[in-house]
Amino acid sequence: AIDDATAARLLSPLTPFIADLSLAGANPGPMTIAQIAKMPALRRLSLSRARFTTGDFATLADAPFDSLQELNLSATSLDSSTATLLASRFPKLTRVFLWHSGLSDASIADLRARRPALMLELDEPTAAALETEPAPTFSGDAPPPPPATPPTPPTGK
Repeated sequence: AIDDATAARLLSPLTPFIADLSLAGANPGPMTIAQIAKMPALRRLSLSRARFTTGDFATLADAPFDSLQELNLSATSLDSSTATLLASRFPKLTRVFLWHSGLSDASIADLRARRPALMLELDEPTAAALETEPAPTFSGDAPPPPPATPPTPPTGK
């Protein structure tokens, strides 16, 4: 595993150029979080299964992300303050993954109300189908045709 100082040092020269960053399953410390907050071209950030604090997320929310469009926070431990920051910050954000994020239904509802255009990917139950088609039938499944009626013989008049 890479420690926080090493991760921040490795990211530093690449900071202006990183557009897509995944720290899924990582343990980003405050130095790494501070380095991420300096990434002007960042469009997609995955912190799925990452261990970070509410304070770390607040640091990211304070960053001037002019390009961040997609954020993956699935399988994390978030609280209502995270939902508040998502609702009020990240102006270009269009999609957030929040499966198993720990956010309450009330926090999700508030986020939806405050950012209705923001696509939330949640672990919601599958919706019922709006329309279904009948099962297909095949000609081999059809009943046999009725027996043919013999033609009527012509009358000879």
